[in-house]
Amino acid sequence: MMSLQGLWDRFYVRIRMIDEIIERLEQLPYEEWLIEIRHYIERDIDLAYRILRHIAINHEESSWRFNAIQILLDSNLLREGDSSTILDREEEKEIIWLLHKPTDSF
Repeated sequence: MMSLQGLWDRFYVRIRMIDEIIERLEQLPYEEWLIEIRHYIERDIDLAYRILRHIAINHEESSWRFNAIQILLDSNLLREGDSSTILDREEEKEIIWLLHKPTDSF
């Protein structure tokens, strides 16, 4: 069984990796950013989810949050509870609308 310190270390490394990926993504033009996100979705869907969720909740720019949420929705990656977590912090009307709009799924 892994120690609490071992779990913390693994968690910290994962968070640091996500921060570094986001820092690299911030340097890209939007079209290249989309391509990179699609590659993450294809290669490691869990990591893609964590990156997009982190952006959706924490990014300082509303356009980044909106795009991350849109991709999460389009890719069916938005998990139960994510919407409420995002809405608890969100003030941008467009993002609130995005999370409340009806979907085309049955």
